[in-house]
Amino acid sequence: MFCTVYQLRRNGQRLSPAEVKKTEAKGNLSFGKRGGHPVTDARLSDNEGTEFLVLEHAMLQKIEKGGLLFKGLERVGYNEHVRQGWWCVPEARVSIQE
Repeated sequence: MFCTVYQLRRNGQRLSPAEVKKTEAKGNLSFGKRGGHPVTDARLSDNEGTEFLVLEHAMLQKIEKGGLLFKGLERVGYNEHVRQGWWCVPEARVSIQE
């Protein structure tokens, strides 16, 4: 699903609404377990499938007001994680197939 994703935290600290708007990223959102791992991740990738945002241990918190709220952990070091949240706004994409 193509979405605009806004990150709600930086280094684990909640961002102001103005700061959240600056984190806008667009891409294809996927959510689920991957590669036999027991945890669920949310991932944002470009059209070629290259992932550029990952939310580990992701949980869908709510769906409302045209968006989805995910909470989870962001990796900031080799084995270091901080709290992170994503507000995801799906965008309508029309695909015409012949």
